[in-house]
Amino acid sequence: MAQTQEELQTAATELTVEAFNTFCEDIATMFDTNVTAVQEDIATGTVKELKSMYKKLAAVCSVTAEGAVNGEFHVVFDKDGVFTLPGTFVMQPEQIIRQNRKNGGQQEAEEVGDALGEVGNLLVGAWDKVFREELEGHKHFVQSGTFIGNPWTKPAESLRITKEEELAILTFEMTVEPLDAFKCSVIYPVTVFEPAPEPEPEADEEEPQDADAEQAQGEEGDADQPQDETAADAEQAAPEEAATEEATETDPPAEEPTDAAETAEPADAAGQDEAQPAAEQPEPVQPQERPVSDAIAKIAASQTAATGQPAAALGVLTAIKAQDIMRAEVAWAAPEDSIEHLTAVMQQNDTAYVMIGENQTLQGIISKSDVRGALSPYLQSMFAKWRNPMDIATLQIKAKWAMSQPVRTVRPDATLAAIMSAMTEHGGRCMPVVDQQGKVCGIVTAFDVFHALLSCRPDISTHGQTPQTPPLV
Repeated sequence: MAQTQEELQTAATELTVEAFNTFCEDIATMFDTNVTAVQEDIATGTVKELKSMYKKLAAVCSVTAEGAVNGEFHVVFDKDGVFTLPGTFVMQPEQIIRQNRKNGGQQEAEEVGDALGEVGNLLVGAWDKVFREELEGHKHFVQSGTFIGNPWTKPAESLRITKEEELAILTFEMTVEPLDAFKCSVIYPVTVFEPAPEPEPEADEEEPQDADAEQAQGEEGDADQPQDETAADAEQAAPEEAATEEATETDPPAEEPTDAAETAEPADAAGQDEAQPAAEQPEPVQPQERPVSDAIAKIAASQTAATGQPAAALGVLTAIKAQDIMRAEVAWAAPEDSIEHLTAVMQQNDTAYVMIGENQTLQGIISKSDVRGALSPYLQSMFAKWRNPMDIATLQIKAKWAMSQPVRTVRPDATLAAIMSAMTEHGGRCMPVVDQQGKVCGIVTAFDVFHALLSCRPDISTHGQTPQTPPLV
């Protein structure tokens, strides 16, 4: 049953409190600190009331809602929140956050704009989860923008709301320990709670359908007499279609049938009518290209071309096991270790992957690309003159925040075919090898697969001999 505007607004207000608590729990889990949000007030007002509550410098995360709540609403953070939340996300030292809260201005706030966007993403994710589970008719929330500055001067541009528009304002006091509390508000234009108009019954379309049905029945009745002629035409057209299909199957080149089809004249009008529906069928969706999968497929195809028979027929894909080509020396790090520590581990072990866990129990995996994604690009020497403390702080990001999980694994007796299939399906470039007790005993990368396939090619290996274990990369 559809909710009234008042009922929907009441439900959204209650869920907003729960969503804020979920948002705080997510931050507390990520950064191992205490984060709370306490609701202070629920009011109805306009931009004028907001202007009196917040100073000129504020941050606004805009969210577009679809479903029961339909439209755009906003979450506003005061100046202290502008520097506290992004500073927490990039792991700024406490003294820097305190200094920015006291003396920071527009320029310092814009420097944390990207981090503020990440805050908005986490906020939207927490809210979307709560509303999806508890509000009937909810579809999704999407972050639609961030604004840093004075949103009250031109609210039509910064908030896309007018000065006279009626707003539901929920105000919270948020605390990220050990820092002092700051103020934030959720701004719902009351129009987002208006029920969607019910679709009008399609009564006008039913009558023509009935008329068409009666006409079709009449035409079927009239068509009873020439039915034999139609059947005869169909029998005559059948050999022509069979001949066309046979010619298509026997033409080997892929482009020649297309040219022939363009130059050939149709046998009769009936043939054109029957061929047209087939031409209108949608083309099959092409599978997405994956570099690793394509490379493996090309190597397997080269074996077929060299020997004249599929690679699987050679027994290569079933003869080689994960334990034959895996690298047994695996680099490990703990979930609490920093990205800076992981970089050193990779260099010391000359590896592109580090297992995250304890006592050989795998919790996640970190690759070089994961490390590059976590670190600020301004840590590179070419950008040194633009580097600031926020960039240096990214070195202290913990492994558990950047690792990939869950991890796809294979058993030691998994065949090369099974490994290739898993990499193709999931798009991964490495597979940890795990025994029956769940302990990691090695790792197989895409390069190990390439070496295994290449070592078994007849033109570069000795016939009849067991493939040698390829060099490890």
